[in-house]
Amino acid sequence: MPTGVPTEMPTALPTGVPTEMPTALPTGVPTEMPTALPTGVPTEMPTTLPTNTPTPIPTYEKDTAYPTITPTKVESGLYFPNCFTGEGGPAVCIVDVGKYELPSATPFYTSLEDCCRGFYAWNYDECMGNGPSNRFFPNWAGEEGSPNVCILDDGTHSMPKGTPKYDTVEECCDSHYSWNHDACMSIRPSNRYFPNWNGEDQVCLADNGRNIVPPNAPMFDNLASCCDSQYSWNLALCNAVDGPSNRYVPNWEGVDHTCFVDNGRRTLPYGAPLYNDLSSCCEDQYSWALDECNSFIP
Repeated sequence: MPTGVPTEMPTALPTGVPTEMPTALPTGVPTEMPTALPTGVPTEMPTTLPTNTPTPIPTYEKDTAYPTITPTKVESGLYFPNCFTGEGGPAVCIVDVGKYELPSATPFYTSLEDCCRGFYAWNYDECMGNGPSNRFFPNWAGEEGSPNVCILDDGTHSMPKGTPKYDTVEECCDSHYSWNHDACMSIRPSNRYFPNWNGEDQVCLADNGRNIVPPNAPMFDNLASCCDSQYSWNLALCNAVDGPSNRYVPNWEGVDHTCFVDNGRRTLPYGAPLYNDLSSCCEDQYSWALDECNSFIP
C-alpha cells in the first residue's frame, strides 16, 4: 500500500527499463551529495593501518657557539702530499708538523710509503727519496774531486741517507759552505755551452749542472758560437746536439745542387758547414748553379 499522498507529477517519462531489485535495504540516511564524480577505479587496500599516535614535535636547539674565524694549526705527525700546502715544490710527501693551514680535503697517511704509493705512484722513487730530485745537496762524499761544494741531484750521484736538499745552489752553499762560498757557487749551471773535451763526441754541450765542464774550457753564449769556434769541421753534428738547428746545409750526398734545411728529418753530411740563410749557402757552395740552388723550396 502507498505510504502517503503522492508527490507532484513527474516531470518526464522514465528513461528506460528499471535495473535489478536492490540486494538490501539502505543502511541509513544518506550523507550529503558528493562534490564530484570518482576519478577512477580505487587502488588496492592500504597495507597497514595508520599509527595511533603521531611522533613528538621535533626539538630545536640553538648552536652553542660560533666557529672560530681562523682555523687552528694542529700537528698530526701524519704524512700528506706537498701539493696541498699551496706553495708548489716537488711531488713528494711531507710530515704534518703544524706549519700549514691545510684544506679539509687533504689526505693523510700514517707512513711515507703509504703516502707516496697512494698519491704519487707515478713519482714513487723521488717521493721516497730514491730518484733524482733535481735539487742541490752538499757533496759530503767528495764526488767529482771537490768535496766542499754543492752538486745537482740528477740521479747520477750517491748520497748518504738524510742528506739535505735545496732548491737552489745558493741556499745549499749558504747553509753548508759559507767559508768556501765562491768555490761552491762556481759549479752553478751557467746554461752556456762548452766544448766536450772530456768525451769522444766532438760536439759542444750545455752547462746545465749535469755535464762536467773541463778545466779551463771556454764558455759560449749559444751552441752555434761554440760549434763555430771549436768544431768548425763538424758543424752539422755539433749543432744537432740540442736538436735541429733550422740552418741550411749543402746537399753533398744528393744529386741536386742545392742546400736544405736542418729540420731533423734528414741525416746531415759529415763535416758539412751550416748557414743562416739559403742564399749564403748557395753562394758559398754552388756559385756555379745559383739559380738551381736558390730555387729550393723548404
